[in-house]
Amino acid sequence: RTRQADAESYLRGASYPLVVKASGLAAGKGVLIAHSAEEALEFARACFMGERFGAAGHTLVIEEFLSGEERSVFILADGKGYALLPTARDYKRLRDGDQGPNTGGMGGYAPADSPEWLDTVREKVIEPTLHALAKAGTPYRGFLFFGLMKVEGEPYVLEYNVRLGDPEAQIILPLIENSMEELLYYYRIQKLGELKVRLHERYAVGVVAATAGYPEAPQKGHELPEISAEEGGSKLDDHTYLYWAGVESDENGRLRTTGGRTYTVVGMGDSLSVARERAYAALEKLPFEGRYFRSDIAAL
Repeated sequence: RTRQADAESYLRGASYPLVVKASGLAAGKGVLIAHSAEEALEFARACFMGERFGAAGHTLVIEEFLSGEERSVFILADGKGYALLPTARDYKRLRDGDQGPNTGGMGGYAPADSPEWLDTVREKVIEPTLHALAKAGTPYRGFLFFGLMKVEGEPYVLEYNVRLGDPEAQIILPLIENSMEELLYYYRIQKLGELKVRLHERYAVGVVAATAGYPEAPQKGHELPEISAEEGGSKLDDHTYLYWAGVESDENGRLRTTGGRTYTVVGMGDSLSVARERAYAALEKLPFEGRYFRSDIAAL
């Protein structure tokens, strides 16, 4: 646990901008890019008092601010080898132009990078991480999510997550030709290093629709249009998918928002621009009161 006095002393003398994070789980929202000591101190005090994230904010991580493009890199590791899954670009900021507070993710696209850059990520990030875990006696098994910042072509690690991402999972999984059963079979027999991950030669763009007030004070209870609410996600047509998130059924069986991110629509296409057009076209068919979404996903 971070001592409040130590954190405040450091923040008063630091150079800005810098990044202040709640160390615990905060649904992707426990991060502030602070541009002044006053802004950082206000955030830190709210964390220590438990006003924002409860016990998750009692330990703070203070980091250098990096300017670049976010990348989400995913692998499935079996303790001996691993399979590299499609890489996505995630848009964390709430508003167009990468402005506003950080969120759990407002959209993204895949694939995001060249094979050459991914070779660099393998060499400098993925394999050193897996080697260190094995050397420590804890060989990693399962999905591993590397949250990276691409700065002048170099990968910088921001975070690790032992899961897939949201909305990245919705974006990357439709691009994989292999069945999930095949991936998990090779995982079970610890031969993922021998598996060729086959990808559809297409692009995927995902756009998140959230309720008004997200992420600080999201509104709830707004009725959603009548559409199939298949568990997990539904294929709207050959090129678009819908994945529900913060919704529930009322006493009449109608879907209503529960606050926060409500759904993700994913468009597929032979080019990034076509995939983007299809995602936004599907979005327009799913309105609800107070809906908010970014208009520049895969355009910025």
